[in-house]
Amino acid sequence: MENYAKRLALEHGIQGKTSKRFYPIIELKKDFEIIRKAYDVLTESISLDIPIPPSGEWLLDNFYIIEEQVSVISDEISLKQFLKLPAVKGKARIFLIADAMVEVNDGNITNDFIKRFIRAYSSKRKLSMEEIWMLPVALKVALIKYIRIVADRIIASQYQKFKVASLIERIIKNKPQREQSFYKYKNINLNGEITAYVEFLVYLLKKEGKNAKKYINILSEEVKKAGTTLDEVIKVEHYDMALRRVSMSNSITSIKNILRYNFVQIFEEINGIEEILNKDIWYEKSDFDTKNLYRSKIQKLAQKLKLSESYVAEKLIDFSNENNEHIGEYLVGEKENEFYEKISGRKKRVLSNKDKLFIYLLFIYVPAIIVSILTMNLNFWIALIPFSEVFVLLANKFVTKTKKPTILPRLEDIPEDANTFVIVPTLLNNSEKVKEIIQNLEVFYLGNKLPNLYFALLGDASEESTEHMDFDETVKNTGTLEVQKLNEKYGEERFFFLYRKRVFNKSQGKFLGYERKRGMITEFVQFLLTKAKGTFLVNTINEIPQIKYIITLDCDTILPMDTAKKLIGVMEHPINKPIISGKTVVKGHALIQPKVGISMESSVLSDFSKMFAGSGGIDPYSTAESNVYQDLFDEAIFTGKGIFNVEIFNKLLKDEIPENTVLSHDLLEGSYLRCGLASDIEVIDGFPSRVNSYMLRLSRWTRGDWQIISWLFKGPLNSLSKYKIFDNLRRSLLDIFLLALFFVNGYIPALFVIFFPFILDLLNVLFCHRSGKKSKNYLPIFDGASGSFIRCFFNLLFLPYKAVLMIKAIGITLYRLIISKTHMLDWVTAADGERILGKKLKDYIFSMSSCFVVGILLVLDSIFFKFSNMYVSLFLFVLWSFTPIVSFFISRPINYDKEKTTPKDEDYLKDIALKTWKYFDDYMNEKNNYLPPDNYQVGRKKDIVTTTSSTNIGLALLSIISASDLKFINNEECIFKLKKILDTIFKLEKWNGHLYNWYNIEKLEPLYPRFISTVDSGNFVGYLYVVMQFLANNNEEEYRQKVEELIKDTDFSKLYDFEKNLFSIGFDIRENRLVDSYYDLLASEARLASFVAIAKRDVPYKHWFSMSRSLTTVDRYKGLVSWSGTMFEYFMPLIVMKSYKYTILDETYDFCIYSQRRYAKKLGIPWGISESAFNLQDLNLNYQYKAFGIPWLGLKRGLKDEIVVAPYSSFLALSKSPKEVLKNAEELKKLGAFDKYGFYDSIDFTPSRMYENKGAIVKTYMAHHEALILLSINNYLNDEILQKRFGENTEIKCADLLLHVRVPAIIIFTKKKKEKVKIMKYKSYEEHVESIINNPAGNVNIQSNGKYTLVINDFGEGYSNFDNILVTRYKDSIKQSMCMYIKNLETQEMITNTPYPMYNESDEYEIKFSPSDSSFYRKSGDIDVTTKIAVSSEENIEVRVITIKNNFSKSLNLDLITYVEPVLTYKNNDIVHPAYNNLFFRASKYKTGVLLNKRSHNESLYYINFLTFDKLDNLEIELDKSKVIGRLRDMKNPIISKQDVAFSNETNMTTNTIISFRGNLKLEPNESQIISCFYGVSKKYDNIINMYEKYNAVDSYKRIFELAYSKSLVENRFLGYKGKDIIVYNKLFSMIDNNKTREKYKDKINQNILKQNSLWRFGISGDLPIILVRINRVNDVYVINDLILAVEYFYKKGLKVDLVIFNEEDSKYEQYVQDRLYEIISAKNLNYLLHQNGGIFIVKKNDVSVDEENLIFSHSDIILNARDGFLKEQLYDE
Repeated sequence: MENYAKRLALEHGIQGKTSKRFYPIIELKKDFEIIRKAYDVLTESISLDIPIPPSGEWLLDNFYIIEEQVSVISDEISLKQFLKLPAVKGKARIFLIADAMVEVNDGNITNDFIKRFIRAYSSKRKLSMEEIWMLPVALKVALIKYIRIVADRIIASQYQKFKVASLIERIIKNKPQREQSFYKYKNINLNGEITAYVEFLVYLLKKEGKNAKKYINILSEEVKKAGTTLDEVIKVEHYDMALRRVSMSNSITSIKNILRYNFVQIFEEINGIEEILNKDIWYEKSDFDTKNLYRSKIQKLAQKLKLSESYVAEKLIDFSNENNEHIGEYLVGEKENEFYEKISGRKKRVLSNKDKLFIYLLFIYVPAIIVSILTMNLNFWIALIPFSEVFVLLANKFVTKTKKPTILPRLEDIPEDANTFVIVPTLLNNSEKVKEIIQNLEVFYLGNKLPNLYFALLGDASEESTEHMDFDETVKNTGTLEVQKLNEKYGEERFFFLYRKRVFNKSQGKFLGYERKRGMITEFVQFLLTKAKGTFLVNTINEIPQIKYIITLDCDTILPMDTAKKLIGVMEHPINKPIISGKTVVKGHALIQPKVGISMESSVLSDFSKMFAGSGGIDPYSTAESNVYQDLFDEAIFTGKGIFNVEIFNKLLKDEIPENTVLSHDLLEGSYLRCGLASDIEVIDGFPSRVNSYMLRLSRWTRGDWQIISWLFKGPLNSLSKYKIFDNLRRSLLDIFLLALFFVNGYIPALFVIFFPFILDLLNVLFCHRSGKKSKNYLPIFDGASGSFIRCFFNLLFLPYKAVLMIKAIGITLYRLIISKTHMLDWVTAADGERILGKKLKDYIFSMSSCFVVGILLVLDSIFFKFSNMYVSLFLFVLWSFTPIVSFFISRPINYDKEKTTPKDEDYLKDIALKTWKYFDDYMNEKNNYLPPDNYQVGRKKDIVTTTSSTNIGLALLSIISASDLKFINNEECIFKLKKILDTIFKLEKWNGHLYNWYNIEKLEPLYPRFISTVDSGNFVGYLYVVMQFLANNNEEEYRQKVEELIKDTDFSKLYDFEKNLFSIGFDIRENRLVDSYYDLLASEARLASFVAIAKRDVPYKHWFSMSRSLTTVDRYKGLVSWSGTMFEYFMPLIVMKSYKYTILDETYDFCIYSQRRYAKKLGIPWGISESAFNLQDLNLNYQYKAFGIPWLGLKRGLKDEIVVAPYSSFLALSKSPKEVLKNAEELKKLGAFDKYGFYDSIDFTPSRMYENKGAIVKTYMAHHEALILLSINNYLNDEILQKRFGENTEIKCADLLLHVRVPAIIIFTKKKKEKVKIMKYKSYEEHVESIINNPAGNVNIQSNGKYTLVINDFGEGYSNFDNILVTRYKDSIKQSMCMYIKNLETQEMITNTPYPMYNESDEYEIKFSPSDSSFYRKSGDIDVTTKIAVSSEENIEVRVITIKNNFSKSLNLDLITYVEPVLTYKNNDIVHPAYNNLFFRASKYKTGVLLNKRSHNESLYYINFLTFDKLDNLEIELDKSKVIGRLRDMKNPIISKQDVAFSNETNMTTNTIISFRGNLKLEPNESQIISCFYGVSKKYDNIINMYEKYNAVDSYKRIFELAYSKSLVENRFLGYKGKDIIVYNKLFSMIDNNKTREKYKDKINQNILKQNSLWRFGISGDLPIILVRINRVNDVYVINDLILAVEYFYKKGLKVDLVIFNEEDSKYEQYVQDRLYEIISAKNLNYLLHQNGGIFIVKKNDVSVDEENLIFSHSDIILNARDGFLKEQLYDE
């Protein structure tokens, strides 16, 4: 593969530009149309009962992925981007490379393959960074193109089948035209896929039986004329179908993997300049975004100057080294121009900040003045400020459209000396507030655990008339105690409390904290630097390291996970290091402001906050945002939340601001410290829910802005900082001058300015197209142009009130500033302000009375002075008169409470809950160790099972708590029961803290196979958080701590794939690996596992955003898609997880309920479809269980085929739609689904499983479903009490923001093609069934590609066969000639990889047989060995993949010895002359393998054996059997088990030739290694060498298994073999060597006097195994039918067996049996097997003598009697 990549690179000469003719999106859409057509054809095939190929099944199952990615790819590459890519003959090179990668590896694109291929390509020709970034997109395009190629063939082959079906209808069935389903395909013109036509024609003709015999003969003759046979044509088609399946499955799996792969990591490993840039130590320490910023700059510079990126990077490193500076200085710093001049040789003009500011102001104020004069003439000065706002908006819009958002560089790893304090400075006047804030600090700590991060609550004393207040002591004591508790809890000094005393302020005339918040922060800084105590009454800080930074937050600010690390990383980056000149920072930043988002809760508290807060919550897709100041000037405005440099803060601001002069200090601090905006880092803040609170805040800000007006004329601030102050003043005057315009008849300009934001948004909607689709919401929202219009209208409504407030604020401030010089620090907290303003309507009318007054003045103005328009004035008077009323109503809290139910309804719910609780109360007893049995089933012999799962256990705990909440048991009994079940849990065996998936509740042992389920572990731990909080509330500290330890010990990182950023579905203990299947959808029952794992910090925060948020839509409503579309997936996590309004999850819950009800209504059944038991029972009468869902909600195919309603699932929605749930419950009850323990598990409405056209009641109670009903009722009746307990845990609060992800405005939808609501049975072919054996008993599995056949039994004994030549030795005395010995060099103990030859009853075994492969698992002491065996469908080679795992606590040193005894001759030759046969062998080494050549009868046969591995030392070879097995020994007792025999490493031949490899393997604890053993045979030397070259790679075996599986599906489907039938055929074959059926006939056998050659009269050679079946009644021919199919199966597998049908029919004249036998053979078109070697022989008893009868019986290996019943029953009775 690497050589191919290198050759490709040499062929790719970069020529010219990329042509838009090759823009991939055009072809992509064409490819998708073909794929869509294939999807439609396949769907039609199913409806017409036409078989579809396995590749088609893959396409149907995964069509949604392709559909979604086609939409996504269109947004991922613009034409502009594409045209910049390097080209090869007009085609983008990276897309050509992607095509080649997909083709060379048959669509199998793995992480490792990408790296290897690109590295090899780059070694000959470098790729640009832009190309590498485009690689995932190019690969997806190439894979979809590859899928299209397969889809093309699917369409053609299915149309060929339609054409065949039409032919059969017309010619064979003679149907009239009106009855023909395929008439329209009669004359369809098709090219290609003729083998599909022939294959399907044979398939259908065979089904028609003897009526079609002549047509098969004709077809056979025609095929022969073409130089081939029907068998060969069919084999070619089957092989081709298998290849297509592999190509399709590879391609679709690769698309999924590309979406999961961490391409950031891949990029950094394979891009050509990373190694160069890493020479800069700061680059290496930087985070990904910073590195990407630098790489982007290099890329653009290289493109502009037409230089290679590596050249630019090398010059950059050289230049920075010369000047001893970080490379960032020359890429994004002030010396960017210097490097440009150096590398380009020409100067680049750079504007200074002063120049930029001048141009910016020119753009705003010149047109504002002009427009003001043109519209208002002499009153232009009134319009100037309003019109300036218009041009400010336009200027900002222009900047954000033309400049990319600035990203401040940051470090990934925080230096040890970057010690930082997170502080919350606030007024404190009660202990509850103290506790709340300190608890928030704990949440911040858990989300931002850094070794050098500290947390403090800085409490300020309230403004009072006296120095001391009664509550001061309480506040001090509470704060001190609370931080002490936290420090003890976490075992380190991390939390601190400080509280200031009041000092008398003459200016204010009261006692208050010195200089309020500014003074408190200043004093804290002084303390950190000099230990000065200041005015702090309480200071719990003793010893801490030197603090470098402070992060300051408001008391309602949320610090999300890892935000502190990011902020410190920005401050620590050398580009941002502050440089001081005079009294200000002139370069870098001493203060960083993060983006401030609005919390989801505060943004939807009222209609006002919904309108003005903007989008609340978090957006996983948002990145850095534009900010004019930051993007243009590299400075921003500080708003009070951010991180600052302690030392520089003190140096620049100490004594800089006079006392008692400044209330709002944020802007000044930002100006002195040169604030930078990190818009890609976000903190979350609140938003006022009431109009008057919002206006009060604006008034307070305005006062603060006017207080610093003097800094416009003095101080060291630069011109930009002064403009910021000026601009704040301008904005505070805006509403005043807008109102003034109405008084001078300027209502048109005023309205234009007020509604200008709406005009901009409307233009954006009309002319700026955005992809995606708009949809409806369940709750009204204010977004887009309509939302903008509403906000503008309300700004008009609030105008007089706001203007008057601004006049008041400005007037008071100027008065105090100029005249009184007092009360400059007047400040009212938000809480006090709201209390003063009031919440009642009369309060609004009183406080907003100015609106009425201004309205009257405006009317009077229009009447008496004629300055304003009368009609406009009257309209505004009326409008503004309603302002207080409207403000009151939009400020009221929105009532999101659930629907109200009646007391009768609640009593009914309690009755249901009580019956449900009885299940747990009855069975969680001492006998069951207080664990809940998994299910109770009515009518089953054993009504309960003795197993349970970890989910059941967790739900049982919550059921006990719920029983207490609902007053079914008292609190003492609840605690008692909880302790009992917890004591059991503590005793259970665990894995890395996780409970196993299933336990025996009586023995308390994990069930095999042992498995750790991610979803079950997540559920269990999630429920433990509720239990822990319940115990804490009940003062059960001992058990609370034990539960906390359980939670801590459960390590979710063991179930997480850090490369894919996803959870695996679980961990396979036996195979010691994560299962290669992942929870990649947010709408999944594993959502709780993801949430708690992040909360525990076991997995990274970004995992939540790695899960797909694909949405689907119905009736324009939208919601997340899940895999199965079940209520369980959507609602089970909601038992404990909160739901926030207007989030994507809350919208999805409503969508799910809507979909459930809509689907049920169409079907006329109750709603609530989910996973459940259904009306199908196994042999032990246990109901089967599976997932059922809504077709359009689930990605899984076939959801519409079965309809099962589970009562528990609708109860999950009780808190969302209680009335609908109650109504549904009544319906279910009427149908009989309610009994002893409440509601039964389900009602099965699937037509094939219904009783008398009625839904079948599935009378079982599943523990977890019962619990979910009980818990849902408890949540509903007790105000979501379980959610509250869960959310009260500090760790859970830490992750709470994850639930605030909002609904995106523009959406890419998936699964647009909806399945219609009708029953259309999906055909299940059941051709692949896996049988599992724990106790070996000689059961056989046959694996074959038609030429090479492997027969192996469950002991591991067997042989290989090639064209009837025995490849490996197999005799009665030697039933095994291939194995691996595993020897522990320390203990000298030896085992084999399979049960035999070294069988040990004490070892644990599990053997799995399927039509495509065999698997052996052996657990011997501390060693686990898994062997997987498959035969290649492409070459005559078999592979044995052996995985060895060390379960020991210490490393193991093992010797591995492979052993194979080849014979390469016919079986009889080996039996007669084994030693002579070995004389014809010639052996040689070929690279790492051993090659045997055997020549006889002028024909050569080649055999090769080689190993592939990652880790195997000192590999040796031995060909002498005596050196390995020893003399007079066998494989059960080899000499190597007793002695350390040296291997010769020679290829000299002996009379006992074997091939044995020996290597040493050292395994660390829990380590596993794979060794693949290949055994190939061919008649051509070139073929055998090609086998070696093809498979001599560590993971080459994977294709063998995949193709073997695919081919077995295709062949078995064509031949009509079900998986269960194949098990019977294999059982039959196993009885040839070990059969008891002969014992019944031992007398007859012993009476035989004839020799084998006497069989020749009947055409029977006697050399092959004989299966004899007796029959004397025509009614028993069904047994013959099974045996004929078995013989055909053996024949197709390359095994010959003679089936002798011994017809004992008495009649001499009527030959009913004889005729029927021939009819069956003829109908199956198996005449070619009649009386042929390895075929079917019919012998009539009347035609043979007694001696001949005895002869036949004596030579038969198996003797059956058709009268004894079905073949399966006879075989398994033996």
